[in-house]
Amino acid sequence: MKFKSAASEDLEKMAHRVKALADSSRLRILQTLYAGEKPVNSVVNETGLEQANTSKHLAFLTHTGFAKSRRSGTTIYYSLSSPAVKKMLKKLLKGFEKID
Repeated sequence: MKFKSAASEDLEKMAHRVKALADSSRLRILQTLYAGEKPVNSVVNETGLEQANTSKHLAFLTHTGFAKSRRSGTTIYYSLSSPAVKKMLKKLLKGFEKID
């Protein structure tokens, strides 16, 4: 397999996105969202993270393109941003299983 050279700014963008995956709390949130759209309070309950930390991580995941949000009344719902993100997470988790 041959890699195509990436421009410097593309590499910076990639590094920023990899940083989003380099945190166990954010991975736990992504794993929770893998099952489908959830309101913030469900993400908090399922991950065991504090509300403030969860909100901070969800904002970062949204900013980096891994998650998206929508508001319904006073509730904010989060989900994975695309089928491509879901596919990437599945490959990532399976890839790490093979390393062990």
